[in-house]
Amino acid sequence: MIEFKKYLIKNKEKWNKTMIRHYRNAVIISFIAEIIIYVGYHPEQLHIDYLYRYVLIPTLLLFLIMVLLNILLLIVPKAEDYLILSTGSIIITILAYINNTVTVLGIAYILPIIISIFYYEKSKVLFAFITNVTLFLFMNIYLFKYSSIFSLSNFVTSIVIMIVTILIARGMINEMKSIMRHIKIELETKQNLIAEKTMLEKSLKMDGLTNLYNHSTFQTELKKGINFSNTNRIPLGLAIIDIDDFKLINDTYGHQAGDRVIKQVADIIKNNISKNDLASRYGGEEYTIIMINHSNGEAIKRLETIRKKIEMHHSRNIDNHNVTVSIGYMEYSRSMTKDVFFEKTDRLLYEAKHSGKNKLVTK
Repeated sequence: MIEFKKYLIKNKEKWNKTMIRHYRNAVIISFIAEIIIYVGYHPEQLHIDYLYRYVLIPTLLLFLIMVLLNILLLIVPKAEDYLILSTGSIIITILAYINNTVTVLGIAYILPIIISIFYYEKSKVLFAFITNVTLFLFMNIYLFKYSSIFSLSNFVTSIVIMIVTILIARGMINEMKSIMRHIKIELETKQNLIAEKTMLEKSLKMDGLTNLYNHSTFQTELKKGINFSNTNRIPLGLAIIDIDDFKLINDTYGHQAGDRVIKQVADIIKNNISKNDLASRYGGEEYTIIMINHSNGEAIKRLETIRKKIEMHHSRNIDNHNVTVSIGYMEYSRSMTKDVFFEKTDRLLYEAKHSGKNKLVTK
């Protein structure tokens, strides 16, 4: 409902400009119609008095009202809606007066009430109703005193029609608000379900501690990467990273400190890979990086940067001692299966671990 009201406010200026244009057209059409009526009914004797009373004066009055409306819109722009509605009522009153023999014109007073519905506010519907009834009463009091064409039945019928119209208008606004409330609830429910689904899907793919992809996602993405590399002949590399002496960290500083170290290493890895790469927590203190569309030299340089940044990072969780990692990296060859590719990379990690640690071994 809030979004709908925002939409109405956003488009209100356009709506008001449209109404002003219609009012201007009504003045022009009224002038042309009065000329046609006069010429049609008085072809032989053109009475200046008729032209003066029913064509020139009303048209000039309508023109002045339109000028006044535009001036007031500049002076009090906040009252724009009420000025538009008032002007509509005044125009209808003038047209009804100069055509007072046309009894159905009294029904035209429902138009400002109908127009007020589009502002989506009960106060403006009530304002249109009060303005219309007031002007209608004044016009009919004048006709009753100074004219013989006053009709009580037409007067009562027009008042009843205006009352029915405002009741319908208020009912329509209530119904629109009710509909918008239901739509809002439905949209919020749908958005919540989408958000819950997204969170669930993310939780199934991501590692809770490091916010890297989990073991299962790594296996799926490695298979996709191999297929993509084979299809498009794009370089593919795999790095397996293991924190050195992690058991000693756990035994010395506790598992909570160990978890924080795992998280810190993951953050460094995440911040130093390209947007096409995919980093995962393979399990425990081991990580993997699927490196897509890197030359062998580029991949090694990036991995060395990760290794050195981890080494230079002083962890407060382990008395500011350095943490180091060993890395095995291998570039994919089209003859390899997924399992063979992983096993060969894992052997390179094993070699790095057993030849001094804190190093990158590749082939």
